[in-house]
Amino acid sequence: MDYTRFFNEFGQPKAKIDFITLAFPASIENEADVLRFGNGVKTFGGSIKSPKKPRWPEDDWVSIHDPSLQTLQFLLDEYSDTRTKILKLEVAIDFHLKDGSNDYMRLEELHSWLKVCLFPQRHELMRKGYRKFYEKSSNKIKRDTLETRSSKETVYWTDIYNREQVRLYIKTIDGKKPIERHCVRLEITLFAGGCQRAKLFWIGNLPRFFKDMRSYLSPFFNVAKGIKPELPRVRSKNPKKAFKAASEAAKEKTRVEQRWNRYGAAWAAKHRYKTVPDAETNRFIGRGLGRLQDRLKSLKLTQKVPEDPDYEVWKPA
Repeated sequence: MDYTRFFNEFGQPKAKIDFITLAFPASIENEADVLRFGNGVKTFGGSIKSPKKPRWPEDDWVSIHDPSLQTLQFLLDEYSDTRTKILKLEVAIDFHLKDGSNDYMRLEELHSWLKVCLFPQRHELMRKGYRKFYEKSSNKIKRDTLETRSSKETVYWTDIYNREQVRLYIKTIDGKKPIERHCVRLEITLFAGGCQRAKLFWIGNLPRFFKDMRSYLSPFFNVAKGIKPELPRVRSKNPKKAFKAASEAAKEKTRVEQRWNRYGAAWAAKHRYKTVPDAETNRFIGRGLGRLQDRLKSLKLTQKVPEDPDYEVWKPA
């Protein structure tokens, strides 16, 4: 599959905040406060998940799945003054077939293509990261080799410290229940360390982060269409040296083309080669993030909270 078929068969990608995990707000002190928090989330949209039997200090968290714009504003209005910590944030991008079907073969084809061409290592924070895959037979996540595996598996890319994770899979269920529209899903999860690197320390940081969200997250979803050969520089006017350099350059071009055709972007990541961005596909995905960013820009911090004077979201060079 190439980007022309991608555009023709799949509708505009839909991006959303999949979930946000918070340290339990300090202002929640009793049962009435818990009820108020839960009713607020349910009223505005979203579902709550938290440890059923908290045993350790690190179990003191709550996740809000599928939060609406109103739910996020509710959190900003009611809990930003407590400096409630953000522990995780996940943004998802879904690709549905234009014809409204759940044609698994075409979904699998897109999944397989993205698995080969995705290059999250374009993001500076993922440069030394690697790819992993979920093996259903053993129910384990394993380090992937360069050999292309079945397109049916869930694929992961993580940084070396597991602070950020990109995941690719075919979504057919949600909460262990079948969903009406199947899709190919891409996710970026910022764990605690990833939130810190994105300067997402507290609820009150969300509006500022969302203003730069597209530029920050787009490199995680980078799609490549080839590998850039590392060509030697020759300034000598000696014909023999120039001929040798041209010969070496031709061999290098052939070599990286063969590696791309066999292994895809994973080979470039392993051997620290740069890739050729698939500009059309990246713009297509970027527009999905852009539409989400435009919706989230309306979020406002309505309470006064201490500012972070050194706040600066990382931006690509």
